[in-house]
Amino acid sequence: MSGLFRFYTHQLAMRPLLTNMTVSSGLFMVGDTVAQHAVEKVHSHDWSRTGRMGFFGGFIAAPIFVSWYKVLDRVVTTKNKYLNTICRVSLDQSIFAPFAIGNFFVSQSLLEGRSFPEIKEKLEAS
Repeated sequence: MSGLFRFYTHQLAMRPLLTNMTVSSGLFMVGDTVAQHAVEKVHSHDWSRTGRMGFFGGFIAAPIFVSWYKVLDRVVTTKNKYLNTICRVSLDQSIFAPFAIGNFFVSQSLLEGRSFPEIKEKLEAS
């Protein structure tokens, strides 16, 4: 396991965006698989949904999240690690989370082939 961790940290240092995109894509796909089978108890796996989740995680979420956390690194510079964490979480939840959640739902709807009027209608009904 330590060899795998060394490989991961090396890749993260050499190719941070690509590594984050790959890991995020995989985690989104695993999360969707768990959701389908452990939570929703489906009998037939929806591979297109898992693919959409993987695409979103790797090509949409990861680049945005990497950029956001770089901004937090520049903006939150307090020396107190507890205050630093509180500030980061507060900014993340109050500023970034609403955007990220909206982005997720709009992106998934577009990947499902819905039009903007359909997406707007779906969001208004929620």
